[in-house]
Amino acid sequence: IDVLDMQPYCKPETEAFEKACMMIGLDNPTEAIFLDDNPDNVSAAHEMGIYAIQVGARPRTKNADAILDRIQDFPQLDIFEKIAK
Repeated sequence: IDVLDMQPYCKPETEAFEKACMMIGLDNPTEAIFLDDNPDNVSAAHEMGIYAIQVGARPRTKNADAILDRIQDFPQLDIFEKIAK
């Protein structure tokens, strides 16, 4: 989903996450996984119940469900095994 698809909303607005969920037919945000480098975006997703993963070296948010230095490390998270089945 591209930022242009979110117009007139933008992360970290709740409406942007709601619109993204609607676009993919997801009724329950707790079934989503969100990866982002921006602490504000990660916190907003987490507050909605989305499994929020912060990627990169920016200052860490306490609301991240997981933290990765690189997106390539995603398979190392426990959550990956649950969704890869």
